[in-house]
Amino acid sequence: TFNSDLRLSDNTKQLITEASLRAQDAKFRDTTNSTAPTNGSVVMDGGLGLAKDLQIGGNIVGDTASNLSGFNSITATSFTGDGANLTNTGAQLSTATSGSERIVLTNLTTGTMITAKTDSDLTFNFATNTLAVPNINVSGGLTGNADTATLSTHVVGTANRVLFNNGTNTTTTSAGLTFNGTQLNVTNNIRANNLTFGLTSGTTINTATGDLILDSSNNKVHITANAEVDGTLTVDSSTNSSSKDTGAFILTAGGLGVEGNIYNGGNIVASGNINAGGDVVAFSSSDINLKKDISPIQNALDMINSISGNTFTWNVGMTDLAPYENGTKDTGILAQEVEALGLPGVTKTRGDGVKAVRYDRLIPVLIEAVKELTAKVKSLESNK
Repeated sequence: TFNSDLRLSDNTKQLITEASLRAQDAKFRDTTNSTAPTNGSVVMDGGLGLAKDLQIGGNIVGDTASNLSGFNSITATSFTGDGANLTNTGAQLSTATSGSERIVLTNLTTGTMITAKTDSDLTFNFATNTLAVPNINVSGGLTGNADTATLSTHVVGTANRVLFNNGTNTTTTSAGLTFNGTQLNVTNNIRANNLTFGLTSGTTINTATGDLILDSSNNKVHITANAEVDGTLTVDSSTNSSSKDTGAFILTAGGLGVEGNIYNGGNIVASGNINAGGDVVAFSSSDINLKKDISPIQNALDMINSISGNTFTWNVGMTDLAPYENGTKDTGILAQEVEALGLPGVTKTRGDGVKAVRYDRLIPVLIEAVKELTAKVKSLESNK
């Protein structure tokens, strides 16, 4: 037991004890710093056990092989290292190089990210360099490649408007161009290749070059309103007509009204009326080489005497059969009387039961009747 200070005056000597060394207020006056486990103000060959806090005025330097373990928490101003061996610190981040990966999100704007979030709708595909985003809300400018629009400002207007570039790299809309998911509506004209719609006026179709061709997969083009031809109507087809349902030009219903002349190189076959303000000029094929079983009409004068020429008034309610108003007076013959002659091709019964006469077919009868009458006149003159 020492009641006073104990001092070794020779610094080459050591205080060696095999017992425990205890001190209530132990201080070491030597201020030598430690650069290795074998030097410093205090050097211990064994471990150091402390029951209370350890206050360090300098640094804790390891030997690059020892571990720091068993702590509940560690607080530090900064950490230096690559963090590769850190565990239990939240999400383990790595660099993706292929496939479609989710984007990592955080609520932090500065500092170190300690929590992370992902969303299945927000992904980036490394193979195509494509960012998949269901919705984008742009409040400022949107820049990109030189071949794409660089701005998305002034996108205003009511529903169904179509976005377009107005020529100054500004995306905008117009009330004249709308699409409701089913129908595209354009207030002004439309240009498609060599076609323009509504350019000359609101209801025109024009071509920049070439003819305007209307075609249909079922070989029919329907015009539901009245059609007026201000120029020349040319039907480029060699299809001949053998009935009202055949030919290059067919009217399936109604009659044909023409203000000018009608010139026809072939036959005119119609089930309805043909009204012309000018002349109807037509030539029927009558070449002898086209005919066989030729037989002159016999008793033609009797046939002419058996039919009658009459004036009459069209019945009320029958005006759809003739181009006349109800009660209109007219001149003609009776189809039933002509039918009784038994001549082929002169009369025809239409589908509605009405009988019609081909007046031009009566000319051969008149020719033979004149010849018979001429023969009788010559006979009478020779008997005088």
